[in-house]
Amino acid sequence: MTDQPDSSIEQLMAENGRLQQELTTLHTQIQHLQARQNRREKALERIDIVQVVTDAIIVTDTQYLIQSWNHAAEKMYGWQAEEVLGQSFNELVETQFSDETLEEVREMFLVAEYWKGRVWQRRKDGVLIPILAAVTPIKDDDGRIIGAVAVNRDITNQMEIEAGLRERSRTLEARNEDLAQFAYAASHDLQEPLRMITSYLQLLSQRYSGQLDEEADEFIAYAFDGATRMRQLIADLLAYAKIGRNNLVYTEVSLERVLRQVLANLDLRIQENQVTITYDPLPTVMAEKTQMLQLFQNLLSNAIKFRNQTNPTIHISAHQDQAKWVIQVTDNGIGMDPKLSEKIFVIFQRLHTRQEYPGTGIGLAICKKIVQNHGGTIWVQSEPGAGATFTFTLPISTEKAAVTGPGAS
Repeated sequence: MTDQPDSSIEQLMAENGRLQQELTTLHTQIQHLQARQNRREKALERIDIVQVVTDAIIVTDTQYLIQSWNHAAEKMYGWQAEEVLGQSFNELVETQFSDETLEEVREMFLVAEYWKGRVWQRRKDGVLIPILAAVTPIKDDDGRIIGAVAVNRDITNQMEIEAGLRERSRTLEARNEDLAQFAYAASHDLQEPLRMITSYLQLLSQRYSGQLDEEADEFIAYAFDGATRMRQLIADLLAYAKIGRNNLVYTEVSLERVLRQVLANLDLRIQENQVTITYDPLPTVMAEKTQMLQLFQNLLSNAIKFRNQTNPTIHISAHQDQAKWVIQVTDNGIGMDPKLSEKIFVIFQRLHTRQEYPGTGIGLAICKKIVQNHGGTIWVQSEPGAGATFTFTLPISTEKAAVTGPGAS
């Protein structure tokens, strides 16, 4: 009985010893972790971000004397930091500006307190390299400029890529011009023989209709229909080719006058199909008038062709969005699958058979080419059975931009 308390005390002491040892071990581990963290933080503190970036970072005072020159600057220009510190950057590095003088750049920098642009600068070995430079001021606590920091990037590779793209663009433009000339010449030369073919087929039909067997009459009708469609296709192709060949002469064009002329041209079709057309005030833009007429006539003709058979309506609206006019032609017609919204602007692309809807598939391609000629874009938003909205943009004239109202002359 008397041994039990002593045994319990010994057990408690043993347990306490184990706990003390575990605490000591844990404390040692924490100290190791803290020491490792301290070493990591000190290592990070020693890392100078300015020295590891790939852009040259150069700090100067108000006299353009170099105060800091990072490793990227050493690599880019060829001078080590100890060679340039305290020297005038303008005397050390020859700088050639594309469009401005050094004095003009200084004035712009002092006014805007920032300057960014492309320059050519000479390295230590005498080679000129293209640089994209961005310069910002350094200020003291009172807001006075006490220096500047320049972040310079060697854009040699970028300029080589740009030069390659320009060359490819020129090559593509030359090829497109050749194709346009070929299409124009071919279309023009094909018109006369096709006119003769349709004329003689028409004579055959008039003179021998009913005198030959029924199959012969059917063959003549097929041939005449095919030749007629070919003539229309050639005429549309010629119109498409002409758009690219014209040297556009821009004048002030009232889109409202253009629309009224187009409505007069389409008056018979509008009445036959009982289409209601309304429009908001439209702007005056700098454009080529004939092409604006083609643009509106093709868009309205397209809306009439694919009209709603019950109470077809078309509305033309316009609004200003920053530096451009946004013109919209909205109808309540048959609409289309939005997945096909790009396809319809491609030449000869059709969404329906000729039996369903006649045409050559060039009208909207002409619209796209006209809008692009004028520096704008065109697109369509539509859903099957819910009509379509064709939207195109035209730049706002920097000289005059006016909005006329219905009934204006």
